[in-house]
Amino acid sequence: MANLLFSILEGVLTSVSSCRSKLINTKFKRLKKEKWFQEIVNRYGTLFQANTEMRNFIERTNIEEVLKDPLQTELFQLQLEKVLAKENF
Repeated sequence: MANLLFSILEGVLTSVSSCRSKLINTKFKRLKKEKWFQEIVNRYGTLFQANTEMRNFIERTNIEEVLKDPLQTELFQLQLEKVLAKENF
């Protein structure tokens, strides 16, 4: 019985993190269409995309809304650079 409950709990937790990863990866994919983000990837490499703090930052951000407004985009770029600096990239 305990094994069954553990298996069910493990399945639920795995699917939640999987959905979270898909959401974050979709946001990164959208950002990669932006020239300024491509420049960041060229400068830092793609490894920063696996960083926990970076992924949390991307998850919390509504990328589509940010990219609609040039001022929000500029602010986002500054915040992104701060996270990269904080994480020693």
